[in-house]
Formats: sequence, C-alpha cells, structure tokens
Amino acid sequence: MAPVQIQVRERHQTTGVFEHIVIFDAEIVLIPCAASVKVELAGTHSGSSPDAEAEGAAVLAIRDGVLAVLGPRGLGARVRVTDLLIHPIDFVATKFRDYTIRYLESALTVAAHTAEG
Repeated sequence: MAPVQIQVRERHQTTGVFEHIVIFDAEIVLIPCAASVKVELAGTHSGSSPDAEAEGAAVLAIRDGVLAVLGPRGLGARVRVTDLLIHPIDFVATKFRDYTIRYLESALTVAAHTAEG
C-alpha cells in the first residue's frame, strides 16, 4: 500500500481570538491491524523558531488526528512530518489535530476513488 501524503497550509489571521496558522507536510504509511500511530518529526519550516514544547504539542496533535481517522478503520500508521511551522503567536495545537483529520480523510477518499476507477 502506497503512503498517503498530506500537505496542510492553513492561515487564519484576522482580528479575533480564532487566529491560527497550521503548516506541515506528512507522509503516512498505513499499517493494517495495528492500533498505534507513531510520529517522527523529520524537519521544520526554515522560518520557524525552535520551540520544543510547541513542537511536541503539534506532533501529539497530529498523532491524535491520524489516530482519530485510522483507529475506527482498524489501521495504525507511521507518520513522517516535515516542513512543520510553529508560529510564535498564532500557534493553536488543537488546530493541528483538526486539520490532520480533515486532510487525511480527504486524502483517503481520493485514494479510494482512484483505486476503484
């Protein structure tokens, strides 16, 4: 089974409390009959300032998003995250989970339709 690729680029910067920036790429290798998701951070965005706590929170949120999508399908995964951007002000860890779910579900839908067609 080929890895699933997602490229998340979400910028929501208006005047309000809901501002956030979520940027990362992920290669997701699906593992049948597995219950776990392991995430490796392989690279950060060149303009991102290093913030180990925020990076850790983003990686956990991405893992939780992948698990939310794949767990009910009886799948696990190995995830390689690159180009992760941690914005110094508009970082919201939960948005990493939300967008991971959205983009991964979309990618799986496209892959299923491609396989059928």
